[in-house]
Amino acid sequence: MHKPILSHAGNSRSAFNKEHASQDEWSSFNNSKISRSELPILHLSVDKKDSDPADWKYFNTVEIFFKTFERIFRINQVNILVHWRDYMALSIGEANLDWYQETIESHSPSYSWEEAKDIIRKHFENPAKAIEMFGRLLSSKQRNNETVSDFTARFNRLAQTAQCTDSNMLARIYINSLHDDLNLHIRTVLSSNYGATFLQDINSIREVEKLASGLEVHKHQPHAASAPYKNPKKTKEF
Repeated sequence: MHKPILSHAGNSRSAFNKEHASQDEWSSFNNSKISRSELPILHLSVDKKDSDPADWKYFNTVEIFFKTFERIFRINQVNILVHWRDYMALSIGEANLDWYQETIESHSPSYSWEEAKDIIRKHFENPAKAIEMFGRLLSSKQRNNETVSDFTARFNRLAQTAQCTDSNMLARIYINSLHDDLNLHIRTVLSSNYGATFLQDINSIREVEKLASGLEVHKHQPHAASAPYKNPKKTKEF
């Protein structure tokens, strides 16, 4: 009966030791200078606009941005626990600078790096943002000149920000978001292979993407040979 308590205590000690090991690592760094050109800028891919500069780098999640930001500090041997504040002001992005200065930079007493990360994370990945992104996911459509591969990458970024994992429902939304002719072709192929229950039997976007990519190649190369789609539950080919 006492095992879960002991297990919980062990997990707490492990987290405590890990945190202090990380603090020891940062404390061993004595430099304070990082070139501005090395710093990542917090541009999230879901907010990408056609008018954005072509050389901007985008991050799928805030967490990936944090890992990149911390890696730059490690490479330059700068203690992030001491120097994060000024450098984050350069990395937060112009559109977010006022919010950062009012919410984090001017706060007294000063936030720790972990506290600041939590505030930034909640600001960019809050439930309202996820709901907004889910709405954009539902209304997303493959663009006229957009390849299946490019659209799938964009669709998956939206799904990630909307906190949607790969599933039957996400695969249905994906099918509906493809070009109308490709959408119809996929439905025809899946119906022929799975039968009337094909919507219930698709488990992943990856299954549909593989089929869509094959159909896209066949459309542009009508005389090219293409591998038949195989239902894992059947051996029928078409």
